[in-house]
Amino acid sequence: MVKLVQCIRRRPRLGVDDFRAAWEEYGDRLREMAIELGAVRVTLSTKLESPLNDALAAARGSAPAFDGVAEVAWPTGAAVLTDAAQPATRARIASLRTLQEKFADPARSAFFFVHEQELLGEVEATAT
Repeated sequence: MVKLVQCIRRRPRLGVDDFRAAWEEYGDRLREMAIELGAVRVTLSTKLESPLNDALAAARGSAPAFDGVAEVAWPTGAAVLTDAAQPATRARIASLRTLQEKFADPARSAFFFVHEQELLGEVEATAT
């Protein structure tokens, strides 16, 4: 599985609620584009507003948590490379970037492709 991962930090003056509204809209548009490009999974994760996140970052000496993480997955990288070169795909990506500029701080965010190795799938809960 090949995935595009987007770790997003919101613009400095954008409130949490405004970020989440824009993030949801972005997720809907990302899903539409991913379907057109043959993706098999799209996930949109939003940071929990919890003191545990600050405590975890402080304990590890890490940067603050991202406000959102989006992932788009394809079975192979070949499809991604082929589709990314198409003019129509480039236009869709440009449209998503324009929307993203309303809420994301690209200098403090990260965008990258990964190869996913699943080590544990969904586990069915058992009643005790």
